[in-house]
Amino acid sequence: MSDQLRDAIFLFIEKLIRWSIHPKFRAKLLTLFGAKIGFNVRIYEVQFINLSNGFKNLHIADHVHIGAGCIIDLQGSVYIGERSTISPRVVLLSHQNPGETQKNKLANLYRPKTGATVIGKDCWIGANSVIISGISI
Repeated sequence: MSDQLRDAIFLFIEKLIRWSIHPKFRAKLLTLFGAKIGFNVRIYEVQFINLSNGFKNLHIADHVHIGAGCIIDLQGSVYIGERSTISPRVVLLSHQNPGETQKNKLANLYRPKTGATVIGKDCWIGANSVIISGISI
């Protein structure tokens, strides 16, 4: 299968998951498509980006709440621990790249890298926060 076809399939699946009408059903769909999702997880309408690895980089423990409008980058791994709350419009990034493929000169200073983003147990990430790659909370 070509990379373009694979990416198109993952984008289509991401749209289906986003349009799912119930947060718990959305969590079940993510499990079906390769994410590791615990018990009693509620995921409101979120956007998943950088799906070259599908949803296998998403790991969510039991009793997690992810609010509406979040953006979750799945280029690298994203771990969310038990009983944590991700408030609306939070951005979780698992990689950084200032534009290497566009030949941006900043990419010479700030090399692209991918790193796990880890939210531990019993954490609360406030609305509109941005968590960058390689960070553990």
